Amino acid sequence: MRQQSPSSSVTTESPSKALSRQRAKKHSLIDPSAVVDKAHQMVDSLYFSNALNISWHGLHKFVLAGTLPAPVVFGLRCHRWKLTDVEAVINGTWKPEVVQDGGAI
Repeated sequence: MRQQSPSSSVTTESPSKALSRQRAKKHSLIDPSAVVDKAHQMVDSLYFSNALNISWHGLHKFVLAGTLPAPVVFGLRCHRWKLTDVEAVINGTWKPEVVQDGGAI
């Protein structure tokens, strides 16, 4: 009986490809909509950009342009979006807030 060597069945891939595959697997297992209280659920930019099928850079360009909701900032490197805002964007019901400047007194 002929045996296969362990190295012949293992495919080699670049570390960056393995890391991106690992991140995608991690985020595909997380389902924020499974949480009962959606009003307090937050999602990160990777989840939001994957839901819209755009890149991370494109997501931030749309946010800066005002066509997508701005994230809630928790710290210097921690930005999250409300799940209700993300669902509203996907459903097409999200409207940008119009800021009316009352002027200084």
